[in-house]
Amino acid sequence: MNYLLKHIQKIRLSVRLFILAALCIMPFFTWYLSHLPMGDVKAIIDEDYANVQHYIIHMMDGVAHSGFLSDDALEGTSQENQNISDTIAVASGDVWSARLFGIEWLDMLAWAELTVLSKSMVLPLLAGGLSVLLLTICCGRIFCSWICPAGLLFDLCDKIRVKIEASGRRLRDIKFKRWHKYVLLTVGLFIGLIVGLPLLGYFYPPALFLRELHAVVYAFMDNATEEAWFGVTLALSGVSLFLFALLMFETFVSKRFWCRYMCAGGALYSLFGRFRLFRIQRVKAQCTDCGDCNKACPMGLHPMTDALGIECDNCFACHSVCPEEALPIKITQHDVQCESCAA
Repeated sequence: MNYLLKHIQKIRLSVRLFILAALCIMPFFTWYLSHLPMGDVKAIIDEDYANVQHYIIHMMDGVAHSGFLSDDALEGTSQENQNISDTIAVASGDVWSARLFGIEWLDMLAWAELTVLSKSMVLPLLAGGLSVLLLTICCGRIFCSWICPAGLLFDLCDKIRVKIEASGRRLRDIKFKRWHKYVLLTVGLFIGLIVGLPLLGYFYPPALFLRELHAVVYAFMDNATEEAWFGVTLALSGVSLFLFALLMFETFVSKRFWCRYMCAGGALYSLFGRFRLFRIQRVKAQCTDCGDCNKACPMGLHPMTDALGIECDNCFACHSVCPEEALPIKITQHDVQCESCAA
């Protein structure tokens, strides 16, 4: 256990990269499944390897057929297609809505918006939201720090900021109010109820990133018989410009602007994450007030003075940088100072 805690940041990075890789691969299999019944896949496979798309399709077909015992009698039939679909559907979707080994997962913001729009507690919504809710109550706002692909991009912005400032250039870091995101969540859900649209999902970076990714992959794969780079360029929309502008704003104007001040999804995770079981607790007797933990916190919190609260996303960056091991990870539902427990 001590070994895992010592290397928890490497573990967290590995988990995030694995999830990002899986999310990048998933649109290719979604495209594969949507074209399988139409015979497009078989027609392409029967051709020679003409370009990159052909190689990708051959690889996906090999993976799809490896998931069940092939039966020559079923080849080319709807039953074979169904078998392939069942194989791939073991893990499908994205961070907005996913299905993993038969368990439905809904992003908390997606769950809230769909529940408000349906004006009832539909069983599939309840099941999907309950899975993530239990995870959040147990582990806190870990979606933001361990899963969210946009969060990984924002971390990259932080690294770029550090490199630029190390070169001697001073960057601005405008502070806003953290309660802005809670107001945005409330107003967004209320207006969405009136107009009947999931408005917050249109400005939610992890969902936007994955929608753009799907658009690019589909544009690329739909032109499997020719070079598709022009189609990929057309697939990029104003959403890409919004995401790029947001990344530039985070890098040069306001560090962690979206996560700290504007993310409605993060606000929802924070509200439920206040009941989390796993928390950082400072051992005051061991703390030397060096302030390294405050500098390391991506959310701009102050672990050195026990000022974490519901905003903490359990990234454990403060735990990793503490030279005195004065910030142990404890199982408790209270943000209280722990003076006597061992690190």
